[in-house]
Amino acid sequence: MFTSIRTRRLGVIGALMSAGIAGAVISGGGGASAQAPTAATRTIAFTEVENREPCCIADIAPKSRSKREPFMSPGDQLVFTQPLRGADGKSIGKSYAKCAAIVGAKLSRARYVCEGVYAFADGTLTTAGLARPNATISGVVTGGTGAYANARGTFSSKVDSTGGDSKTVVTLVG
Repeated sequence: MFTSIRTRRLGVIGALMSAGIAGAVISGGGGASAQAPTAATRTIAFTEVENREPCCIADIAPKSRSKREPFMSPGDQLVFTQPLRGADGKSIGKSYAKCAAIVGAKLSRARYVCEGVYAFADGTLTTAGLARPNATISGVVTGGTGAYANARGTFSSKVDSTGGDSKTVVTLVG
């Protein structure tokens, strides 16, 4: 059964999936990395915009009975889409993500394993990581297509002070 909810409650979890690559390049070049000492690194920053549209929860047994904030049992999934914006505020793509609860708790307190695909005009990027609401989220870039073929690296994402949009920094290696 799918239940609609506001994406605001998922802002931190959505931030995990916002490791898309098409934002503003902050630095680049021949810096070294712990993953590959001779590989070049490049850092990219962008904003994941809080989606005003509802998203969905796939609630498996045991079902949540709460009318306010759903209780997420292990295996329940969040499925959502959010727009991404570059430093200039222009649209640069969209994230498509799913997060599975791994620790049972209320929606805003559960822990999630998340995977995402980011669609851009010049290719896609994939990410994965562990999300805990109200915390800075870190994860890995697992690959990509087109201009991001075989992408590897890490990301860190933090919800802004309003609790909505998320600021994300991606570091690519190689």
